[in-house]
Amino acid sequence: MTRHITASLQDNELLEEVEAMAGTPVGDCYQCGKCTGSCPMCGEHEGGPRQVIRFLQLGCPDDAFRMVAAWRCVGCMTCSSRCPFAIDIPKVMDAVRRIARRRGVKLPEGALKVDSFIQAFLDSVRDYGRLFEPTLMIEYNLNSGYLLTNFHKAPIFLARNKLTAWPKRVKKIDRLRRLFDRIAKEEQWPS
Repeated sequence: MTRHITASLQDNELLEEVEAMAGTPVGDCYQCGKCTGSCPMCGEHEGGPRQVIRFLQLGCPDDAFRMVAAWRCVGCMTCSSRCPFAIDIPKVMDAVRRIARRRGVKLPEGALKVDSFIQAFLDSVRDYGRLFEPTLMIEYNLNSGYLLTNFHKAPIFLARNKLTAWPKRVKKIDRLRRLFDRIAKEEQWPS
């Protein structure tokens, strides 16, 4: 695979875009590794926040977007609290995800599952004003390609009253939907 590496941080448009979106100095990172060493999700995937940031510094968007670390970030802020430059790494990971979605990047397997879950969760909140687990499960299973995952657990949850059969919408759901529409327009989400 051929990579085009940007020679200087000043000519790196991807880095500038991420820094502007995240509001944090990503170019200041000197690769100490404290973020990756403290990340609770790094045992779940290859690489880590340090590697995503390095690809951003080198101007390699395809590599940065393919790193599962950017998609599995849970925003716990452990990495940022240990960063000597106080780089807000969860905001950087969020910016990487937003740019990848905007560019229509084909996601790797692990990232696709996480992104499918995030989208299913947000769709449920937009539709009902709260999480409705049955639609979350169905939409996630359809979008991720795992059609029958966890369906065997549904009767157990229903029997224990952990799932409701019918969703209840919050009052004034139209306000919430307008908020979602405004954010989508500001973020230029693909339809």
